[in-house]
Amino acid sequence: MRLLTLILIATLSFTPTSTSAESGWSLSLQSSQDEIAANGPLLLRVMLENSGSSTRVMFKGFYPWVFEDWPTTVLRFEVTREGKPLEFLGKLPPGHYGDPHWSQFEEVPVGWFFGTTVDLQADPWRFEVLKPGTYRIRARVAFHARAWFEKHHRANAGDETIRKLYPQRELLADGEVVSNEITIRVQ
Repeated sequence: MRLLTLILIATLSFTPTSTSAESGWSLSLQSSQDEIAANGPLLLRVMLENSGSSTRVMFKGFYPWVFEDWPTTVLRFEVTREGKPLEFLGKLPPGHYGDPHWSQFEEVPVGWFFGTTVDLQADPWRFEVLKPGTYRIRARVAFHARAWFEKHHRANAGDETIRKLYPQRELLADGEVVSNEITIRVQ
């Protein structure tokens, strides 16, 4: 197993698709790694903060896919090598994803943040970052809670999840936010 040296240069620029004030969210991407084995982990820390002026409601956790009829908070990565996009190789974990339950939603006060660590060399987030070159990585979060609610609340008005969320429907997370970019050189 060959050891590749990764030199991580985290740029502090924040380039959102909508301004933080408009979306009410801030997203940052960090890494403390400077060396990994060719097939070793590439660990990144993702931090999502409610930087808006009011409490928001979001579906707990990050998912790499949009599940049909689910209010998921989707976390995706854009990875390029020498300017060319890398193919996403992650696999959907097996299991049944039944109807969402109201307990899977969380109130997010102003200033609250949620962080998670992901490995871009492992499922479900996997990209193949093995060849020498310059890699650029950016995270993107898209919220689907409000769209899910709007689609389902009339037809399922008696559903417990819909009843619990109805008073907070205007606070449901919506939109998209993009993180800073991290540059990695693999030698």
